[in-house]
Amino acid sequence: MGKKYYKNKKSKKIKIEENKEENLIEIALITDNNYIVPTIITIQSIKNNINNSKKYNIFVLCDNVDIENKNLILRLVNSNLKINIVDVDKKFFSEFEKDTKDIYMVANTSALIKFLLPKLFNKLNKILYLDGDIIVNCDLSEIYDIDLKDNFVAAVRDLPQVLLEPQLIGAEISGVDYFNSGVMLLNLKEMRKENTYAELIRVKKELTNDNLMDQNVFNVVFKGKVHQLDLSYNVCYCNYKSTKRLDYTKLKKYYKEDYSTLEKIEKKAKIIHYSSFFKPWVYYDTPLAEIWTKMYYLSPLKEYPLNRVSVDGETNKSYKKTQEKLRLKNIEDANLTKKIIPIVLCPDHNYAKFASVTIQSIIENIKSKNCEYRIYIFHDEEFFLRDKILLKNMSTENVKVECLDVRNLINKEDLYSRAHYSKQMFYRWLIPEVLPQYTKVIYIDCDMVLNEDIKKLYDITIGEGNVIGAVKNRVQDEKMQNYLSCVVKIEPTEYVNSGVLVIYTHKFLNENIKEKCMEVLKTNDVFLCPDQDVINIVLKGKIKFIDESWNFQWANLKFTNYDKYNHKHNIIHYTSGVKPWKMNGVGDSLAECFWKYARKTPFYEEIIYSSINFQINKSINQKSINHKKNKHKFFLTRWITWPFRTFKAYQKDKREKNKEYAKAQNKIRVKYAVNRILHRVDIDNNPIPKKNKNKKR
Repeated sequence: MGKKYYKNKKSKKIKIEENKEENLIEIALITDNNYIVPTIITIQSIKNNINNSKKYNIFVLCDNVDIENKNLILRLVNSNLKINIVDVDKKFFSEFEKDTKDIYMVANTSALIKFLLPKLFNKLNKILYLDGDIIVNCDLSEIYDIDLKDNFVAAVRDLPQVLLEPQLIGAEISGVDYFNSGVMLLNLKEMRKENTYAELIRVKKELTNDNLMDQNVFNVVFKGKVHQLDLSYNVCYCNYKSTKRLDYTKLKKYYKEDYSTLEKIEKKAKIIHYSSFFKPWVYYDTPLAEIWTKMYYLSPLKEYPLNRVSVDGETNKSYKKTQEKLRLKNIEDANLTKKIIPIVLCPDHNYAKFASVTIQSIIENIKSKNCEYRIYIFHDEEFFLRDKILLKNMSTENVKVECLDVRNLINKEDLYSRAHYSKQMFYRWLIPEVLPQYTKVIYIDCDMVLNEDIKKLYDITIGEGNVIGAVKNRVQDEKMQNYLSCVVKIEPTEYVNSGVLVIYTHKFLNENIKEKCMEVLKTNDVFLCPDQDVINIVLKGKIKFIDESWNFQWANLKFTNYDKYNHKHNIIHYTSGVKPWKMNGVGDSLAECFWKYARKTPFYEEIIYSSINFQINKSINQKSINHKKNKHKFFLTRWITWPFRTFKAYQKDKREKNKEYAKAQNKIRVKYAVNRILHRVDIDNNPIPKKNKNKKR
């Protein structure tokens, strides 16, 4: 984060007092202005895992850090955690700036401050050094209390480097004991005794082509005096995942633990180190970024902008260029005086054209001049570049449309869909980890149009105990009521439609809602509306019911008691298989609302074509003339075989769902058959008016 990024009107000089308490866990971190964000998140993760019986003393060694950023760090102080800001003069490393100017370095010369630790803390016997791109998942006393004896350091082998054949680093420093310098318990007493500072400087001057800044130097100087820690104390997960040469069978030999898969390594990770180029504060879909994002929500940084891009997104250029672009964007957002209304849509390629209609309806109904409306399109590799360009070009002065690639955040093989649903429907679960800068985000389906300013929906209070706001899904169909009661285990009157959601992002992420949803989905494959049913199950009792006008489903038009409903439609949701862009719904009531906005979109011709194409396909798939001639014979056969088919359906329902559901469903089938024989209902189970009952067919 750049200079003067954070503004604090109460900024004051930092007073550093010498600590006189004993038995503290002493920790050191190094930062400059550009590394403030990850450093604060690292300290937040330490704070979250402190054992209440322990006391921590953290020294933040600053390389020319602004007073505003120092104050931001100090906001993390509590009764168990002291923070000392230490300004370090780095002039003695200026010669290394020249030496590294012409080669790429994974760190800047601030990392060489580690060499100074024995001198800076000449009264301490040991200190735990941590890089700033780390998340701590344990109480660090279990590392700090290790007896170092006469070793210089306790550290973790640098995987996959030490297991590669041949190894990538020179013979003088390679080997299975080569360690990563991002997590080091340093024996300061022994280092002073052996004057390692002079030796570290000497070796650094010799390794002129070394692009690791400090790590190789430490390995040369500390060789033979290293206490190896378990892999779990420095898991460089991104590095493991990106290499295809890592032999997991060797890990048990060194660690006496079963680290045979990436999943097992992740599960046992006590310290996660984002040591690759893919930093979670730059890329929202870097491996394990969601863990970092959870800490972001808990830290003081949640008050500030955090724009990020996708690793595979079109904005992904070089790391430095991307970082600079995002830094400027964060500054711009920090200075923005308008209120931001974030909205998310998740179309696949086939629904991109209909998403444009939704966006057009949002734009045309904006009434507030003091807001900036940000529409994010979550998509994957199936989305066309042309789709992205046309949608982004719909941006206006106060409406910004942005496309975010989320393919790396969820494994589509773990998802399932049915009927007309696409797997992209599950992308709404990813909103909190992709957009952590917003406390609240609106999600809307792409088969909708708005007739009101969406800001009014955003301003609705969800309530402290709730995670989302949603509209109840009116259920009058007896089969659906039975399904909800027996399978989903939700009262039909409490069941919500997931097409419009107001999401409290912080609660959603911190309560692990996505993980809970995925677990329910993996253990059940019988859901009729997969993502909607799962949301209702997981968030039962944590949903604020919003007025029906914010998600009016036009499928409700077929209900016989429709006149009793509120006819105000802030959002019209074109639910069911009948759509205004299909010939089966083009003439239905409220379809004109869709076409009013569709005519003004860049996809208008495609929408017209899809309507014509639907009708052509429907004609092709119609029953043959011969079948129509024999329809009486066909219906007779259907009635004769009805008992056998009903019994077969009962057995299937019992096997796939449960006995309770199967019995109730059978009663519904029998009731339907009787009503059909008596001409009480039509083929779609809609009541036949009394005046038509005696009419000849």
